[in-house]
Amino acid sequence: SKSRSNKESGEMDTDAVTLTGSVELNDVHSLQGVAAWRHTDEFALADFDGVAAFDVDSTRDQFEEQVSLELRLHSQWMDSLRSVFGIYYWDSEYQQDQSTRLPRFFGGPAVNPGDIEDVNRIFDHETTSYAIFGQVDLSVTDQLTLSLGGRWLKEEKKACGQEFTGFLGVGGIVNDVQSLSYGNCSDK
Repeated sequence: SKSRSNKESGEMDTDAVTLTGSVELNDVHSLQGVAAWRHTDEFALADFDGVAAFDVDSTRDQFEEQVSLELRLHSQWMDSLRSVFGIYYWDSEYQQDQSTRLPRFFGGPAVNPGDIEDVNRIFDHETTSYAIFGQVDLSVTDQLTLSLGGRWLKEEKKACGQEFTGFLGVGGIVNDVQSLSYGNCSDK
């Protein structure tokens, strides 16, 4: 559906691949693995005020890429005793770049009619996780199973962001530039 101002649009592209495999090692043990990759690009243009004039608009570019790997050893020791042990890896990278433009009167008095305030936000986030897990199930009766399991997880996260606010004059003059940042984005 189209908005009244006909300025809203968006696009999302996602590519994903998942591979699974299993091999019987012997009568007791089987090895199972899962590998997955996902890549998403998204663009959105939003018209916040709903009028045809260029007043309050925002654009947002987003990117995300994820990779996961899992390897599990399944064991059926006897009819009443089974176990699963495994390792897991996850890596995710996310980036967002958003720009919002609005008339200068929201940020203070306009120097000239038509002055625009431009707010840009950039956000980067990375996560890497490693896990080791296991579970043992003992069937005491047909209706009662005792389970013992655990998971060790190490997770590393890194996030950084920056926000820039500038005022664009009618003649292309930039003034009153302000900046705010957190985290360390220097290696981007």
